[in-house]
Amino acid sequence: MTGSGMRTFTDEFKREAVRLVQTSGRTVGQVAADLGVGHSTLGKWLTRHRVAITQPGPHRHWPVYRWLL
Repeated sequence: MTGSGMRTFTDEFKREAVRLVQTSGRTVGQVAADLGVGHSTLGKWLTRHRVAITQPGPHRHWPVYRWLL
């Protein structure tokens, strides 16, 4: 890794990871391991997805949620 060691993921990758957890019957840990991402990272993506689809409000326009729209 270079720099701070932080990896970046495309919006498409995040959406697909969330979809896999929701539709594959596998746990967050299993999907995270299969994709090579941290369990907590995938958990955060799932939480943001749930908030974005269940709670209307200005948060939908925050940069952290842009990949969900």
